[in-house]
Amino acid sequence: MSIIRSSLIVFFLSQTLLVKDQFSLILSLIPPILWILMWVRKSWSLPPLLIVSIACWGMILWNVGAQGRTLVTTIPPVGAGSDELMFLRTFHLFQGGSDYYAAYFQATIDGMTARHLTTDVFTWRLPTLTYLWSLFFDSGIHIQRAFIFLCLLLLPTSIILLKDSLRPPFAFLGGLILMPYVADSLAYRTAFLFHEWWGLLFFLFGLAMVRLKKYALAIILLSLSVLIRELFILPLGFLLLFTLFGKKRTHPWIFLLPMIIFGLAFLFHTRSIQSFPLALEAPSTNRLHVFDFTLFQRMIAFSMRQYLLTPFFVNRIFLFLSFLAISVMFLRGSKQAGVVLLSFLLTGLTLAFIGNINNDYWGIVFFPILIFGSILTIQPTIKNNDNRLIEFPRRRTGVS
Repeated sequence: MSIIRSSLIVFFLSQTLLVKDQFSLILSLIPPILWILMWVRKSWSLPPLLIVSIACWGMILWNVGAQGRTLVTTIPPVGAGSDELMFLRTFHLFQGGSDYYAAYFQATIDGMTARHLTTDVFTWRLPTLTYLWSLFFDSGIHIQRAFIFLCLLLLPTSIILLKDSLRPPFAFLGGLILMPYVADSLAYRTAFLFHEWWGLLFFLFGLAMVRLKKYALAIILLSLSVLIRELFILPLGFLLLFTLFGKKRTHPWIFLLPMIIFGLAFLFHTRSIQSFPLALEAPSTNRLHVFDFTLFQRMIAFSMRQYLLTPFFVNRIFLFLSFLAISVMFLRGSKQAGVVLLSFLLTGLTLAFIGNINNDYWGIVFFPILIFGSILTIQPTIKNNDNRLIEFPRRRTGVS
């Protein structure tokens, strides 16, 4: 193994450590140590590695989210003006029997943010996530538990998404490197309530179903993603374009159908807002502007505080590595992984043309994927002269 590749592995493993407190540090050390032992012995066994990692990070995330649970135990008080608590208050009011739009409007008044709520559809949120929360949960604590569970599923999901580009043990690191990002959203106490997070999780699970050729389930998950947060129409649209104009036009309907479903739902959503009697008339505004470099920097810095090298601009290192991974994937012929990464990179760049300085949390929409994909710089898949994937030999002692 080359010195550069070994250095990259050491870098990625070091960024899976959580130094927030002694408890988190000790538990976060266990998965990389186990990974290194398997690497040294050249004997991979993924099930134990997955089980140990899920157990360790499950305890870490539960511990980190303790302060957040104190805030979401009951309905947020009047005057709690953060967006996340407004979403939670909407959830409680909707459970109490209010119409979603009335509940959302009342929550903004209670949070003292009603002056921002107009007939402009982008000052509202789609009702999908509130419906899902109300269907499955009855309190903010249950929502947090579900968020932690779904984030832990990123560990096996990363193997599914990267298995054609990396050996499974290296693909596993893609999910592990995201855990400090998740931990910061829980350390922020209520950031797990952002619609962007839930949209991202459903999007990733949808892509995993595409890889497994479970296309019906993929369409459902991708549709839920964009119905939870309309910003995911951007990566969905880029993936559709690359699929249509690529050399292999395989299953563009997987991305087209969620866009059609979203279009119909968004039309109904827009009409509901415009007919809502208490919404103020929206002033004519143009969201499109020149590229906001400051906003882009803030987006790629969002939720990065728990990484070990944060003082040394680790977000820029991940951004550079994602650029490198995209280039390597296209040069090596593994274009599917490159297309996904490029779609989310273009999403981030597009957001910097339409957002404002306070939209730093939009980084959740694209930057976790770039962090996740930067792991592809470790060991690109090699193809033979017949353009077929070279299958690495399996060992009897475990999974290769």
